[in-house]
Amino acid sequence: MRTLVPVLLLAASTSLAHAGKPSVTVANVQVSGKVDAKVVTAALKKANPKLLACFKQDLAAGPTEADIEVTFSVEANGTVATATVPTPNPSLSTCVAGVLTKLMFAKPKDGMPAGVSMRMRFYSGTVKTGAFASITGDAEVYGGLGGNWSEAQLGGGGTGLGTIGIGTGRPPETGTGTGYGPLGSSGIARPTGSTAMLGTPKITGDLDPAIVRRYLKQHINRFRFCYDQELQASPRLAGTLTLDFTINADGKVAAAAGKGVHADVEACVTSAVKTITFPKPTTPTDVTVSYPITFRPGAR
Repeated sequence: MRTLVPVLLLAASTSLAHAGKPSVTVANVQVSGKVDAKVVTAALKKANPKLLACFKQDLAAGPTEADIEVTFSVEANGTVATATVPTPNPSLSTCVAGVLTKLMFAKPKDGMPAGVSMRMRFYSGTVKTGAFASITGDAEVYGGLGGNWSEAQLGGGGTGLGTIGIGTGRPPETGTGTGYGPLGSSGIARPTGSTAMLGTPKITGDLDPAIVRRYLKQHINRFRFCYDQELQASPRLAGTLTLDFTINADGKVAAAAGKGVHADVEACVTSAVKTITFPKPTTPTDVTVSYPITFRPGAR
């Protein structure tokens, strides 16, 4: 081992770039509601060229990679309403959301909105790795201890003569890493597995609590993203945020406030819920909602 360390230090000064074609892949499509998941998958496959065009346009401004969870809702008339695309670049998010909201499906069989979630990976076609391993684990330049580089969420892992890979997963998702090569070993990503769990609400008004929960669940990853942003600075941050909001007769969120966990998380979650449009209440009166959301950092 004494003779190995100088070799690692010396070899870390070189890097290799593995080129490929930019791609957008979709996996783990899940549907909550009466819409056929196979139909959704087929529609996404058909829309892939447009999604790829969004990504290539964004690549012109610089390298971008992301592995994210995308969500959208299929309304009772088969149209796509809100689409949540938490990529690192707002322009890419806007373009992809625009493609998704133009999709059209058969009306849900139960006449109720359905939620769709999936993993979407944007791969630039170029991954930088070290010739051997970097002692410092510089994830932007070297592979090795730093692992495969990604501007967004991909954690690192050892390649070549590594010992322990350390990734630096960034919000809204987490990083993972694995080692390769003769002496490669497992990667360690931090933090991992943060969660946002909806609790038991207090709802007053003529709107089914199950519908309110379904709509909030469709946007749960937006709330978790708010939490993950602060989790980077405060790894032990955890707790329950009480989200109070009012749904008016048109289904719009007229007012919202959050309390708990962290002031910035409160502000972010409050802004997110204000963008949600719920079904109109049975009677044209306001519906008041108080919903607890518990955030946990997960394993480290």
